[in-house]
Amino acid sequence: STAMVDLRPFVWMVSPSSSVIPEAVEAFGERLRAGWAHHGAGPSTALATLAKVSQALTQACSGLELRERRVLPPACAMPAVFPSAGVGMICCAPSQVLEHVLSVYACRGVLPERDTCLICSESTTPEQLAGLVSRWQHADPSRREHVYGVAATHHLSFAAQKQLSAAIHAGDSSREMSPLLLVSGAVDRQQIVAQFN
Repeated sequence: STAMVDLRPFVWMVSPSSSVIPEAVEAFGERLRAGWAHHGAGPSTALATLAKVSQALTQACSGLELRERRVLPPACAMPAVFPSAGVGMICCAPSQVLEHVLSVYACRGVLPERDTCLICSESTTPEQLAGLVSRWQHADPSRREHVYGVAATHHLSFAAQKQLSAAIHAGDSSREMSPLLLVSGAVDRQQIVAQFN
């Protein structure tokens, strides 16, 4: 029974401001109970139970003011310059790739997410690259804090770098775009560096 459980820590995870309001915590508990009564009935597999829990939690969180995923921007030492729109290229030592990526996101006051940042490896697929470029090209440019990133491009084959470059150039150049960060841990024999540096 949720009546015996202190729900404040659960509410705090999604809405710190709501977790200190007893009425908001109580309403969360009521929506959770109602959601589970509606979605959780009947026998099911583990996967179906997980889906029911997700639906009940979605219903329970519907009345909360959700936490924004923002970070406080530090004084930005790395990188020195990054464009506010369009494509920016950073070349650095391989050991510094992640530092540069995190620095750019931190300076924007946001965290990198799976849909906005791709850290490349030798097993990165053309579909993954095309997916990220497509999300960047169709992103709402008014949300300028959003940064899209393709990092460690030096791990990509020449063919993959050529495909990435072609996909980036295929975008609508007349449209204002959110920033796209490209970070390479190498300069020599890098097709993507030659295109955008």
